[in-house]
Amino acid sequence: MNIYTLLNPHALDRLFDLIHKIAHPSLKTELLVSGADHGAAVEKISRYRFGQTFTILKISASRYSPVSKLCQKLAMKGTFLNVGCAEKRPHPQINDAYYFGKGTDNICNAPAMERSTLSDIFKAADCYLAKASASQICLGEVGVGNTLASSAIVSLLCNKKASEITGAGSGISLDIQRKKIGLIERAIDRHRSQFSQTDDPLNILSSLGGFEIAWNVGIILAAHKYKKRILLDGFITGCAALIAATYQHGAVHSLVATHVSREPGHRDLLQTLHLQPFLTLDMALGQGFGAVLGYSFILNTASLLRNDNNF
Repeated sequence: MNIYTLLNPHALDRLFDLIHKIAHPSLKTELLVSGADHGAAVEKISRYRFGQTFTILKISASRYSPVSKLCQKLAMKGTFLNVGCAEKRPHPQINDAYYFGKGTDNICNAPAMERSTLSDIFKAADCYLAKASASQICLGEVGVGNTLASSAIVSLLCNKKASEITGAGSGISLDIQRKKIGLIERAIDRHRSQFSQTDDPLNILSSLGGFEIAWNVGIILAAHKYKKRILLDGFITGCAALIAATYQHGAVHSLVATHVSREPGHRDLLQTLHLQPFLTLDMALGQGFGAVLGYSFILNTASLLRNDNNF
C-alpha cells in the first residue's frame, strides 16, 4: 500500500516538497568544502589564530570528523579545497588546485583582495562545477575570521547594525564579541570611504570577503548557470548566497536552506533571500555539516515513506 493513500494530501506540506526536490533517487549529491584564512584574524576575535585554517581543514577532511563520518554513512563524496589558507602543502585529502593566495588582507585596514581576483575565482568555480558529476552540492567552508567578514557583508546588504547581526562565532566571550562588533564597524567605515558604489555586491565581496566566500559565490552562480542545486550550510555559505543572489537575482532559485544557525545574521539574510530553513539546531560548526545533515534528514525520511514505485 502507498502510504499517501492514508494521509491528508497536505499532511506533509514542505516535507513532501523537499523530498521530491532533493531526495529523488536519480540525483547525485556531493559535499564541497573550501578553506581560507582571513587577515582580520590577527585582531584576535576568534578562538583560533590566523594561519590555523589549514589545520582545521585537515581535521574536517579526515575520516574521523563529524561531516566525513556522515558522508561515509550516506556514501557521499566529499571534496575539500584549500582556496586560500596561509599554509599550503600537499595533503592526501585536500585539493589545492584552486588556490588563490595565503589569506586575505585585514579588512579592518584594507580591501580583502583585488577586484580582479574575483574574476579568477569565479572562472575557476565555473570550471569546477561544469566538470562535477553531481547535480546537488552540499556547500561548506572553513575559515578563521570569516564570521567577522560575513557579518560586515550582511550588515551592508541587509541594512542592519553590526551589533544586531554579530554573534559569538567560534565561541568567543562577550568582551571579545564587543571588540568584534567594533572591528566590523571599522571595516564597514573603511569600505565606505574607499568605494563610491558601496552597495555593489562585488565591491563588497572584494572589499570585505574571503577567498572561500568568493569561491562559494562562484559555485552558486555556476549552479544557477548549469541548473544544479546548492544545499546551503550556515551563516558563511548563507552570506555567499546573499552576495550571489544580489548580483544575479535568479541564483536564489538554485538554493535550499537546510538550517538556521545560532549566528543572529543568518536569520536576517535568509529572510532577505526569502529562504525558509527546515532545521533549527543552533549549530555553528561549518564544514558543510548542517547541509549534509539536512540532506540526510530528508533522504532518510523519504526512504521511510517510499514503499513503492509510485512515490
